[in-house]
Amino acid sequence: MASFAGRIQGELALGTPAQAERAMQGVFAVLKEAVSPGQLQDVARELRPDLREAACSSSA
Repeated sequence: MASFAGRIQGELALGTPAQAERAMQGVFAVLKEAVSPGQLQDVARELRPDLREAACSSSA
């Protein structure tokens, strides 16, 4: 997940990896609110295991 967070950090010009992690968690939390649990599982199945874990554990 670190390299993905690094890409987010670069794209958004964030100052720290922690800021990128928070941004990523925020996106996953919003996604959880916007789609059904089944749709979220469909999306999660397409993610790498480390990102899948982050997507499924983000609090909504």
